[in-house]
Amino acid sequence: MPKTSIDNTLETQAINSPSVVNSSIKIYRNIDKYTFADNISDNDKKELELEIIDHILKKYKDIKIYELSNLKDYEKELFLNFGYLNNTFFKFSKGYFLVLEDENISIILNCKEHLTIKIILNKLFNIDYYKILEGFERYLAKGFQFVATTKYGYLTSKIRNCGLALKTSVLLHLKGLLLNNKIDEITSLYFQRGYIIKSWPKLSDNKTNEYFIASSRLNFGVTEYQLIERFISGIDKLVEMNQKELFSYYSTNKEEINDNIYRSYGILKYASQIDYIEAINHISNLRMGLELNLNISMNIETLNKLFLEIQSGYVKKVAKEQDINENKARALIIKNNILEGAADV
Repeated sequence: MPKTSIDNTLETQAINSPSVVNSSIKIYRNIDKYTFADNISDNDKKELELEIIDHILKKYKDIKIYELSNLKDYEKELFLNFGYLNNTFFKFSKGYFLVLEDENISIILNCKEHLTIKIILNKLFNIDYYKILEGFERYLAKGFQFVATTKYGYLTSKIRNCGLALKTSVLLHLKGLLLNNKIDEITSLYFQRGYIIKSWPKLSDNKTNEYFIASSRLNFGVTEYQLIERFISGIDKLVEMNQKELFSYYSTNKEEINDNIYRSYGILKYASQIDYIEAINHISNLRMGLELNLNISMNIETLNKLFLEIQSGYVKKVAKEQDINENKARALIIKNNILEGAADV
């Protein structure tokens, strides 16, 4: 996702670990006097969407408003790949979503909930990013009464999201835990601590999937700030464990791992066409190289940007612009990012 002014002004905690691909904080809100989004009438839906958009525009003049029916398929895929849409909303034929690019905030209207508000980053968030999201939500609360009760907190269409109606998640590269066959043990341990760790669905059919989504399953019994701080602390420890296991494996397999990493760099740099699975596998090797502090002409910011851009939406955009096939477009994107990354190292 694009780097914004926020990236330059706020410090983070486990921030630039190569094990972290991206992270997000999401809050769900429903508005009083309207039925939930799954059962709302077309007239009420249109009325509510116009009210929300009008209220947001009073303060956030630069926010971008998108209607799904006006987007090309590859544009929808691009927004999905960059995390601004979810899989459910992506399948809708029409509907509004808004993007506040300067703060990496997206707002989806009437997809399960009236409001799904999300901040997404190409690193691990910290409490300051939640404050940004909270500030936006508080402005919305000045114009709308959210559905909530003293006993159950904020009400949502799914019981598990009631309470704080807050979800935190992070996409992680856990190569070290995989190499030493520790992933099942850690997944079980973290479940007991209030986390869910699952294989990244995008690569669920790929036998070499090294990516996992860790999310909090707590929504009751803690405050928002406690949940955020607790989540970050747990991810810090998870990243530390993964790195420890990776260095342990590397100590007895240096020659093989070094060969894989530098071979991957050469393939990515010189390939004239490459499919998604091959590209992501080589990129994962480069990520491992950064995790091992090896001398690679690529920084983590460029690698995380590349991770997004080799997915279907951006690749189709470049393929259309250059009048080439998608595998050639992907190779071109990779070469440009490698040159950029080498310049920034």
